[in-house]
Amino acid sequence: MQRVTRQIGIIILALLLEVGCRAPSASTPIVSQARPAQEFSIITLNIAHGRKDGRNQMLQRTATIRRNLDDIARLLTQTAPDIVALQEADGPSFWSGNFDHVKYLAQQAKLPHHTRGSHVNKGRIDYGTALISKHPFSKTQSVKFPPSPPTFNKGFVTAELTLPPAKIGGRKATLTVVSLHLDFSRNSVREKQIQHLVQHLKNIKTPLIIMGDFNCQWPKKKGPLKTLTQELNLHAYRPESKTLKTYPVFKTRLDWILISKELRFTQYQVLPERLSDHHATRATILFK
Repeated sequence: MQRVTRQIGIIILALLLEVGCRAPSASTPIVSQARPAQEFSIITLNIAHGRKDGRNQMLQRTATIRRNLDDIARLLTQTAPDIVALQEADGPSFWSGNFDHVKYLAQQAKLPHHTRGSHVNKGRIDYGTALISKHPFSKTQSVKFPPSPPTFNKGFVTAELTLPPAKIGGRKATLTVVSLHLDFSRNSVREKQIQHLVQHLKNIKTPLIIMGDFNCQWPKKKGPLKTLTQELNLHAYRPESKTLKTYPVFKTRLDWILISKELRFTQYQVLPERLSDHHATRATILFK
């Protein structure tokens, strides 16, 4: 009897170990984990006017739009980022429920600070780029790129923020953060928009983070991404990687996080959740 009991105990222990060691599936939500001092985390996501993976936001009820944004807020609660950049982020617009999506997301995710730039505001449509954060903003600004017909206007928002000492090993540090959306139709327009962005940011004295929907991939020779990194002394995480695809329709990497040389990446991932026609990109950043 003792031998049988011992064998049963061994089998139960083996099953418990197997369950405990099994890798999570791709759809397993990412749970917030304690991070070492000096690190902070950021997320960028084109939220597609709250339509999730639907064809058009005009075809969805306001309640559906809110549920879609609730799913984004749930991810933000689970991952607990310090700063979030959003694109195609709506203010009150007839086609997406007539409420402020950025304010709603900030409230649902319990992130107390937010700023939104309105780059398209006509015909009862209001949208652009945004930042939401755990930490207070200062010097917020919204910049609209020059018109590029026939496509709608694009632009960016900037904010300065100071991370608390606990985040960076007992000392304060100030960052400038940018949420950017570039034109989707023409590389020539994107190049002009990058030059406009560079002129606006070239005298920034703080470490700089630019993230958003760039609507382009890393070029082999030259292109908007390389121009931006060279002009502002920024770097990307594994820029030539073929696995970090953020836009599943075309299986391309259109969403990027660029950081100053004073910073480095310690983690970088494209999150698997389908919250939009884009995937969210999450990075953990360390002050050198």
